[in-house]
Amino acid sequence: MEKGEEYTRRNLELRAADFYASLRKPESEWKTIDDLAPQLAEFEHRVHAEDYEGACRVLEPIDFDYLFLWGYYARLVEMREKLLGRLKDPSLRAANLGSLGRAYSNLGQVEQAIGYYQQSLVIARKIGDRQNESIWLSDLGYAYNNLGQFEQAIKLYEKALPIAREIGDRRQEGSQINCLGLTYRALGRLEQAIECHEKSLNIARAISDRALEGLNLGNLGSVYSALGQFERATNLYEEAFAIAREIGDRREKGSRLGSLGDVYRALGQAEKAVKLLEDALVITREIGDRQREGRHLDNLGSAYYAVRQSERAVKLHEEALTIAREIGDRRGESYRLLGMGKALLTIEKLSEGRQHCAEALALEVPETSYQAALALGIVLLQQRDPAAGKTFADAAARCRALLDKTADLYEARYALAAALIGRAVCDPRWAEEGERAGLLAPALEEYRRALENCAAPGVVQDALRDLEMIRAAGVEGLEPIFELLESARP
Repeated sequence: MEKGEEYTRRNLELRAADFYASLRKPESEWKTIDDLAPQLAEFEHRVHAEDYEGACRVLEPIDFDYLFLWGYYARLVEMREKLLGRLKDPSLRAANLGSLGRAYSNLGQVEQAIGYYQQSLVIARKIGDRQNESIWLSDLGYAYNNLGQFEQAIKLYEKALPIAREIGDRRQEGSQINCLGLTYRALGRLEQAIECHEKSLNIARAISDRALEGLNLGNLGSVYSALGQFERATNLYEEAFAIAREIGDRREKGSRLGSLGDVYRALGQAEKAVKLLEDALVITREIGDRQREGRHLDNLGSAYYAVRQSERAVKLHEEALTIAREIGDRRGESYRLLGMGKALLTIEKLSEGRQHCAEALALEVPETSYQAALALGIVLLQQRDPAAGKTFADAAARCRALLDKTADLYEARYALAAALIGRAVCDPRWAEEGERAGLLAPALEEYRRALENCAAPGVVQDALRDLEMIRAAGVEGLEPIFELLESARP
């Protein structure tokens, strides 16, 4: 103890904090959480000494680029919550609230994250902190994007971007353009999504931001995957995975393993898809990323559905649905309901399947609503419900609305073809064999266009599965469609 210094618990805690501060490694050596042990110990001692602002200043440099990047979201929540209501400096208070929101967002607790973002945004505006105003506007937009409120997300990005450009924050500018691309992709506006991700990628490379570079490579891969360009998507995913491994970004590493699993499922390589998705699931569970855990479970269910293990698929979709509802993931809920509904139809649980498909449709998520309408039409057809024809017409209209934005969306093209079959078989003229060729002609044309767009084995198998479910309603006369799709199989 220094001469005259009181021998108190607080002073002992502060001396211990100073001791750990002296043990810090140079930033160039921060590779794993073990390298941050001195800062983590110092943080705890400062909290115990009620030096909350000092503790916050210890946490700031190791938060976003290290603990967050490595996926320690739950730990960040635990640390940040110790500072809530105890910080007098408004800048630190805003940073703590916003970072807490970011951690909650990545744990899938989006509604809670929004509350923290809004509080941090109020403070940033009050103190004239333009940089953080831009950051929290953007993060708020990302949260609304995850809730499926896309127009609100776009408005927030369009407020954040001019600020980032005005103050010359290239990293934020690139990040916000990347997020804007994600929203355009969700809306089916893929050309705009590609443009955004390529702009953001150029910025990332110009400022040597490897994390942002990897994000954009992965997101471009997702766009090209939606266009059926799987070889290009695979190359982009593998580049993104290599960067994630290089910089220790476990969250992105898990995401890219999952993305590669989805590609291999589309290519008809179900066993490889299952292995990649299971590896991705391990990572997301380790870091507590509930939203992506649900996504990987759902996609794993789709992989088992593809190899006709429908009961196992139902269980995986159900587990994923529980997570989506727990964390308020509306988009995820729509995917899980759809996957579960389709799997239930194949094991002849029609009433349950109908309910799940109807619930997915009611959520009105653009990425899933057209498929939900198609699946609902199929179950109504099997139940001899007169509403089937109208539901197939609704599915076709939803498909066309997406294809008007991006003509090469292969899933929407195949769904449109199946919906046109549904409309044809619901037409009273179908009973006359001589009318069937004419009624099937529009669907045949759409299937030909779909096959030109994408004829990957897994994709064709999925299309045949939809056709089989229509035939299971006792429909005859679909041989020309089956022959066309079968001829495209390896």
